[in-house]
Amino acid sequence: MKLPLALVGVALGLIAGGGAGSYWYLAQARTAPADAQATTGRIEQPQSEALAFIDMERKFVVPLVRGNRVRSLVVVDLRLEVRASGESRAIALKPKVRDAFLDTLYALAIAGAFDGDLYSNNVQDEMRARLLQAARQILQDDASAILIGELLRQDQ
Repeated sequence: MKLPLALVGVALGLIAGGGAGSYWYLAQARTAPADAQATTGRIEQPQSEALAFIDMERKFVVPLVRGNRVRSLVVVDLRLEVRASGESRAIALKPKVRDAFLDTLYALAIAGAFDGDLYSNNVQDEMRARLLQAARQILQDDASAILIGELLRQDQ
């Protein structure tokens, strides 16, 4: 008698959890389009404007330090989307942009942004928004988006 009752309890728990999960997922999906520009940091470009992609060439390696010890390394491969008209300027200023990206990634590491789930949309959206803000301080409106080519954490 206990076994069928336990199975019914497990089945009801799974159904309730699935229902709650789908409700949460759909609620997030409904609010996402309204917040798309704010969370991704993307600006809608006019269709006639051509875009170019600037490869940062080398990966960014960010140490996660806790208690005077390197606990993990975060490796990030980035590309910068710019207006084609500002591509040569972006290439000329790439060392400054790379330095600003490193400062931003170190600040995120110190704030603990890379401690949890590295692959959640919140972490990636926050990282893109802050990196885009850093790029715009140097390139102004020529910078339009940040593309993450690779993102991984290696624990020690």
